[in-house]
Amino acid sequence: MSILEERPLFVICGIPLLITHLLSYFVTDLSQYLSLITANTLITRTYVWNMITCSFFEPSPIKLAVDLVILWISSKHIGRPSVEQFGLFFAFALLSCSVGTSILRFLQFVGSGHESALLVATNGFSGIIQAFLMFSRHSLRSQPLHPKMFQNVTYHFAPTLYALVQVCLRLVGFRSFAQDLSFTVIGMVFSWSYLKFFYKYSEVEPAGDRSDDFTFVGMFPEVSSSLLSTMDLFNTNCSCNRQFIRS
Repeated sequence: MSILEERPLFVICGIPLLITHLLSYFVTDLSQYLSLITANTLITRTYVWNMITCSFFEPSPIKLAVDLVILWISSKHIGRPSVEQFGLFFAFALLSCSVGTSILRFLQFVGSGHESALLVATNGFSGIIQAFLMFSRHSLRSQPLHPKMFQNVTYHFAPTLYALVQVCLRLVGFRSFAQDLSFTVIGMVFSWSYLKFFYKYSEVEPAGDRSDDFTFVGMFPEVSSSLLSTMDLFNTNCSCNRQFIRS
């Protein structure tokens, strides 16, 4: 069985990642054309294609190597899903990262008044990786990431661990590994939302996954999950109290 048949997603995503990375050595200021720069998208220019290309542009060779390794592993678990359903999921995750980051940059501009917020270049594959890790989480759930090395760490925690590693790298100064941190966070939230409520797993059943073990708080360790559950319960009670007062 060829790589294309066994891991089609690795080929589909890996080839543009490698091509854009190689082009960065020969084309000057390639980031201006491929990275997500809010001002270039619709304001000063109309580089609307960077809403898509930003996720397939990795200038750092080390970050690219890490992306390809994770892509190789996750693409094996995903296999060959429904082209229509997974295509919609893929497009939703891709665009949510670019649109969400653009909105974030615009809010930073409005809040600070500095035009530099609209000129920040964001690029990286982390948003798509989060979508693939979330899909793997849905399929494998409580299976360990590694049967020998990480027996107590299941696929439920994979998206959170990836985001946590990026945050730690950013804090210690490795910004090239966490330049697309906004993609990571947005991709994690929106890919879970799509799989939970909109992905059609069967032709005869309603869309989404209503099971109790595919929750958002299930991606966090037990202490964090308890805190998030408490906050969610508090917000629910506050909403009920407001409705009771109005009535």
